Amino acid sequence: MLFGFRSDPRTPASPSSYIQSSTQVNQSRASWTASAVPTRRRGRRRSCSAHWIAWLFNLRGSDIECNPVFFAYAVVSDDQAVLFVREFDDGKQGLSEAVKSQLEGARVSAQPYSQFFADVKPIIAGKKVFIEPSSCSMAILDLVPPEFRVKGLSPVETFKAAKNEKEIEGLASASKKDSLALCDLLALLEDQVGNADGERPTEASVADLMGELRKKQPLCVGDSFPTISSVGPNSAVVHYRPEKKSCRTLERDQIFLIDTGGQYKDGTTDITRIVHFGDPTAEQRRFYTRVLQGHMGLARAVFPDGTPGLMLDMLARQHLWRDGLNYGHGTGHGMGAYLNVHEGPMGIGGGTVPGSTIMGNERMKRVYLQPLKAGNYVSNEHGCYKDGDFGIRIESDLVVIPAQTQYQMGGRDWLTFDYLTLVPMCRVLIDTALISPDEHLWLDGYHEKVWKSLEGALTSPEHTRTREWLRRATQPLGL
Repeated sequence: MLFGFRSDPRTPASPSSYIQSSTQVNQSRASWTASAVPTRRRGRRRSCSAHWIAWLFNLRGSDIECNPVFFAYAVVSDDQAVLFVREFDDGKQGLSEAVKSQLEGARVSAQPYSQFFADVKPIIAGKKVFIEPSSCSMAILDLVPPEFRVKGLSPVETFKAAKNEKEIEGLASASKKDSLALCDLLALLEDQVGNADGERPTEASVADLMGELRKKQPLCVGDSFPTISSVGPNSAVVHYRPEKKSCRTLERDQIFLIDTGGQYKDGTTDITRIVHFGDPTAEQRRFYTRVLQGHMGLARAVFPDGTPGLMLDMLARQHLWRDGLNYGHGTGHGMGAYLNVHEGPMGIGGGTVPGSTIMGNERMKRVYLQPLKAGNYVSNEHGCYKDGDFGIRIESDLVVIPAQTQYQMGGRDWLTFDYLTLVPMCRVLIDTALISPDEHLWLDGYHEKVWKSLEGALTSPEHTRTREWLRRATQPLGL
């Protein structure tokens, strides 16, 4: 197997760059060997990307902002494994004793990153190499003669996507902590925006504050991506990023969207919530409720093992389509366990384009036809955007788990989602006339779960404001 993540040789490693053992961080897997054995069985040599190397060797780094990965190459065959890292280049001191011990115990040789292209040639000479087309660089591809290239989806991607029991436990822990941090923020914003005499926060100051509140949580490393904090018309820009000199101020009469996520040593999160601090318009309430209905539809789904994300996307869009509305991005993406916030191989989406476009797009076919399996960790993010006015997006993190059904027809196991995110929906934006009795019950049950899960962590005097806010935000809709 041939793995590579290439950096620009002119760019030095970050001063804070490091590589650490993830088994010491979160005990997510017993050993590197447990990861490597099934991968070796699937092929002799493969090409790969940074998060695959981090997962396969049970290591994490800090070479890329918001992503706990490191620049590296690796070669794994039936009888040897070599990891090429920059810790031996750029005047660095080498790997820590803990990492060296882990690698030596797994019989992995660690070598300088700069030696990869010279050292790898004799190892792969005359042997077949599996190429993952979506991630293999041209530099690596050129090392392998065409007659020795075998193309396909890397098994590392598939194995990594199916989180084990310990990883799921960590993801639930990280989700709870990040939910607490976001609840702290929303409670504070309600006070600040509602205070007519006080200084109003800006989009940029809220993004900074979110990061500060998150860092107070145990095992937090930082953000999993730059926080999207947007007000009014800016909330209709899907990937908006506030700039301190030009951003907007939060106002009582405008939609506020926050899309944020954290990297914790026990998991990775990605959450979006919409709030309104005053009296929303009927149109805003209708947009929000239609998005929320799709969000609930996917969260409540029960489906046969192996169902692709393309088939689930209809559950997310049906209520918007009923009003002639849609959104131009995917409904869900795979996520890592203290790794990248966007990972594959699966995704939920496809409903924004005609079938002919999907048929002609290899990436869409690869992602949206990938079967969902137990242990997959995915986002559930629906939206609707009125250009120049406001945008709605609700996003939570889900794990695919076995479902208990009355029957087991079709010879396949049945699956559903475990909803990990614990942040209330915005009550003033819900049009209860649009939602069904089942949806009403789900919302009340979810809010009860949020309260019971978080209130025990909000007993100290410093959390009084958040506790009072959460109690109000999780009341049954009829109250």
